[in-house]
Amino acid sequence: MLKKRLGELLSAAATQAKTKTKTKTKTSATSQEKTKSPNLARAKVAKPRTTKRKTGDDAEEIAADFLCAQGFTLIERNFFCRCGELDLIMLDNRGASKVLVFVEVRYRRHSDFGGGLESITPHKQAKLRRTAQLYLLKHRQKNPSCRFDVICISDKLQAPKIEWLENAF
Repeated sequence: MLKKRLGELLSAAATQAKTKTKTKTKTSATSQEKTKSPNLARAKVAKPRTTKRKTGDDAEEIAADFLCAQGFTLIERNFFCRCGELDLIMLDNRGASKVLVFVEVRYRRHSDFGGGLESITPHKQAKLRRTAQLYLLKHRQKNPSCRFDVICISDKLQAPKIEWLENAF
């Protein structure tokens, strides 16, 4: 019984394969190009920059300039992985020992719904920690001195008010 059912499934699969090859030969050249390169369908297409994203980039630029003026060195910006994103990764050169600093940048035009510092929930903190761990693993840095800072930028970006919370969590 099982052998008979297996034989039926195999013959059905063979029939489907034959019909697919017949339909491929009858298709136009453009659809054949699509079937030749299946990876094109998986390729990430660059999304257009939204005004929200541009504003976030501007806020991150202000934060990076602010920290560089304080004696930090920019290592990486917008590190993405499956866990999330790290806005800025900086090196604190101020003390005797160098410290790797993961910076979360928050921008609020106004504080009607709470400030940027209040918006970093325990869930967001855990997400940032996981992302930082993956960054350290990817860059093969074992047990470096590191910390998490938060920079909250409020008001207009042309005249920003900057709050810096070192070693936030």
